[in-house]
Amino acid sequence: MAIETSHKSAGFYDRLGFLVTEVTENGFGPGLGRWVMVLEVKDRA
Repeated sequence: MAIETSHKSAGFYDRLGFLVTEVTENGFGPGLGRWVMVLEVKDRA
């Protein structure tokens, strides 16, 4: 699972186990970086 978030909420997703794979400064606008984070989801089967 992948999400796009900002540096302002990345800590929340980090605590859930997401890992940062890409950071773009000002990716969402001036002063608001774009962080791509991924979480490995295991199949329950």
